[in-house]
Amino acid sequence: MEEIKQILLELSREVKEMRNDISQNNKEMKSLREDVRTMQVNWEKEKLDLEEKITKTEEKIEKLEKDKIRNNLIVTGMRMETEDEELLRNTMEKKINKELSLNVKKKIRDFAKKERINGATVRVKYQGVEIDGRSWKWNKKEQKLMKVGEIKAPKN
Repeated sequence: MEEIKQILLELSREVKEMRNDISQNNKEMKSLREDVRTMQVNWEKEKLDLEEKITKTEEKIEKLEKDKIRNNLIVTGMRMETEDEELLRNTMEKKINKELSLNVKKKIRDFAKKERINGATVRVKYQGVEIDGRSWKWNKKEQKLMKVGEIKAPKN
């Protein structure tokens, strides 16, 4: 009988130890679950932040690509079989200046600037300028600015 009591006491102690171990394990599991939840929340926030940054970066890249395309000129009708960039650039500048009369616009601006320096009231217009109320137009034939009225109509 004494032996049975001993065994029961021993079993009782072991059960208490097991319960304590189980309780300790449950506390540890609860703590680990909370850590995992916290990590998941943090990862989710970080994932959303990174997705937002990626989206913004993609939008910036797309905008830069569109701007790059928009700022390019495509010239047709001109054959150039050379890889010399300087020659290409010079030829294109001459062609653009000739076809678009860009030098004309620059000459008009320079003329207007000189008149402003001299104190005149100047307003630049399309292919011309108005100085103190008097109009000047670009004469293509003469390749210079002339007062309106001095320009002769071309003969047919």
